Amino acid sequence: MSAIRAATAGLLRAFLPEPGTTEGAVMLGLLLLAAGFVLADLAPLALIIPGAVLVGIGALPVLRRPR
Repeated sequence: MSAIRAATAGLLRAFLPEPGTTEGAVMLGLLLLAAGFVLADLAPLALIIPGAVLVGIGALPVLRRPR
């Protein structure tokens, strides 16, 4: 039983936000956004919209780079 607990904790540790960052707040917001779409029976949008937001956030440094 402790091996299962240790393996689960190891998997979840990879998804915990770093201390002192806003990463946890962003992930919570995306989770709430996805939950809202699911509650509104718009399940495909629950995957598309948060994913598009993450792509947009990830692309910002590239888009803002001076040319």
